[in-house]
Amino acid sequence: DGTQLAYGHGIHLRTRGTASLKNIKIINNVINNAIKSGIYVEDGADVSNIVAKNNIIVNNGEYGIYGNVLSSYNDVWNNNAGNYGGGASAGKGDISADPLFASPPHDFHLKSQAGRWNGSAWVVDNVTSPCIDAGVPFEEDPVYGDYRNELPPNGSRINMGAYGNTREASMSVEMNTYSISGYVKYENGTGIFNAYVTNNRTSVEDYTDENGYYILHGLPNGTYLITASAGSLSNSIVVTIAGRDIENANITLTGEPPQIISFTPSDLTPTQYVNRTYTFSVTVSQPVSNAWFLDGEDQHNNAQSWTHTWEHTGVHNVTYIGTNENGTVSLTWTVNVTPLPSPNETLVYISPSSKVVKRGASFNISIYVEPGEEIAGMQANLIFDPSFVHVNSVAEGDLLRNSGLPTFFIPGKINNTAGFVKDIACTILGKGNVSSPGTFAIINMTAGNLSGTSPLKIEGVKVTNSYAQLLPHNISNGTLIVNDPPVLMPIGDKTVYEGSLLEFTVSAYDPDNDTLSFTASNLPEGADFNSTTRTFSWTPDYFQAGSYKVHFEVTDGYYNDSEDITITVINVNRPPKITYFAPENGSVFDEGDVITIKVIASDLDNDNIYYEIKIDNVTVSTNSSYTWETNYSSAGEHKITACVSDGSAEVSETHTIIINNVDPRWDVNEDCVVDIRDLTIVGQHFGEEFISPPYPRYDVNADGVVDISDITIVGQHFGEMTCI
Repeated sequence: DGTQLAYGHGIHLRTRGTASLKNIKIINNVINNAIKSGIYVEDGADVSNIVAKNNIIVNNGEYGIYGNVLSSYNDVWNNNAGNYGGGASAGKGDISADPLFASPPHDFHLKSQAGRWNGSAWVVDNVTSPCIDAGVPFEEDPVYGDYRNELPPNGSRINMGAYGNTREASMSVEMNTYSISGYVKYENGTGIFNAYVTNNRTSVEDYTDENGYYILHGLPNGTYLITASAGSLSNSIVVTIAGRDIENANITLTGEPPQIISFTPSDLTPTQYVNRTYTFSVTVSQPVSNAWFLDGEDQHNNAQSWTHTWEHTGVHNVTYIGTNENGTVSLTWTVNVTPLPSPNETLVYISPSSKVVKRGASFNISIYVEPGEEIAGMQANLIFDPSFVHVNSVAEGDLLRNSGLPTFFIPGKINNTAGFVKDIACTILGKGNVSSPGTFAIINMTAGNLSGTSPLKIEGVKVTNSYAQLLPHNISNGTLIVNDPPVLMPIGDKTVYEGSLLEFTVSAYDPDNDTLSFTASNLPEGADFNSTTRTFSWTPDYFQAGSYKVHFEVTDGYYNDSEDITITVINVNRPPKITYFAPENGSVFDEGDVITIKVIASDLDNDNIYYEIKIDNVTVSTNSSYTWETNYSSAGEHKITACVSDGSAEVSETHTIIINNVDPRWDVNEDCVVDIRDLTIVGQHFGEEFISPPYPRYDVNADGVVDISDITIVGQHFGEMTCI
């Protein structure tokens, strides 16, 4: 990125004195904007077999590649002094073009019209980098050309640069696209309407028509897993596009039968010992009813494991059967039960007894020995299936070295065509022996390009003591399983509103077409994940606003892949509701009446409620009740409005009431004039008292007694006309 010291090259190789550099691999790098050269091998340096592949070496101050470097499948471009110098030259597959980085020097992902990872999501560019699908071909070099960690569409070839053969590799663009079509039907041949059809490589999808027909357009060449689902039913088929449209890719939906995805012991023909206890177990892809049988006899055990102590020697069959409404699955072990090894019998076995590795992976297995008595030498052969694995080397273990004396070790003859290593041997040099357990030999192996199971067998074993006498021994073989992990397709974070449905389907790709099992954990309350349809569904309620972490995982029984996503639930405010409002609409009152206004409201979110009461659009109270004391000028039609808010949403309701015009009480005889007649009436009842209302009009102030106060009130309004 240009931040080197002033004398800096991107990669600088040199030697001093008698030192030498050999067999150095420079693979899948981005060397951009170095002050001097991208890769620099000093003149006169003692180097050999310096190999550069799948690199992007651009924009450097001097040369792209300088010196004794074997270049192939690199992008070497726009280097100031020249792309090659010091004897370096363009090799097979080298290109010279702008790599079209996303945003150098910060982001060296390659731009792609099919998809580029930007650190948080897949985005699409309007151009495509020439470095995509430009690395070493897999068939030429399955180690440095391995592209299988790149998400599809990956063009079946590794990208140049730092992200080649990673899940962040930019996706391939294929100019020619084709279609896959067919029918989705029940077992009786009836087409299924509105079945959902997807593929594992692109976002193209379709729903079947009334005849069950579907078509997926715009698919580039490659192998696809086409999945159809309808309700709880789901099924998949594998279809390969090779330069033409595919028709009649029909899918039948039935209840998918259960499958065994792992089992123990992994060896189906194990040797076990009498009077020893062993456990047999299986893992099944669906809930089933379990049954175990020993030599055909039901063991009445409804579990996915069964433990048994052998009482008799001989060959016995242990059978597991799992059954549900979708079908039956079974597995049988043929067990050779032998007497317990004698105390002085040496045990020889493969360690680990069962090993799972990825295609193309290098790994070690051991021949492990537990001496039954003191031993001084040993030899053995290893048998394997060359279709699945080959042997690179055999090294001595610590078994005989534990004597403290020198040893002489023969690594044997490796034959990767026939599948054996013959005559691995070791002996102690000097008078000595060992009796403690240890590793006889360490075998380094590399898995091939096929997935499957290979037995690892030990044969031709000879164990000797210090007198060169052969000692009794017992052999336990092992199993190698070659299997690539599934790839869970990116799910990404999700957002949903309270009260709304969030539903999506997760999918995965398995290079070996293994049966996959999907699980989800840490589900929020109310959420559901259907492992058969791979569908997550959740309608969060109105009290679940917030963030939730959910874990999704897929397994093929050996490896798994997973993703943790965040689901953000956005609060949805539900407005308050007025449940009671008095007086009722259309109520009638008289002037002088006291009117009680009361409002009751509720809020489903339990928010605080704020009130406002208006009379004729004038706010008279911010409480939930108000007492209106009308007077003799209040007659007419009035609108009372109740407003209720939770701080975000407001609702209102308006009632119309009538207040009748009435003569004031000081017009005692209600003749529209206050005069001597009103005073006379009050005077005639002067001194009278009343226990309870209604009080007569001559008790003008309605206080229960006719006295001077009533005379005074009439006097104050004397001469007024009250019916204007």
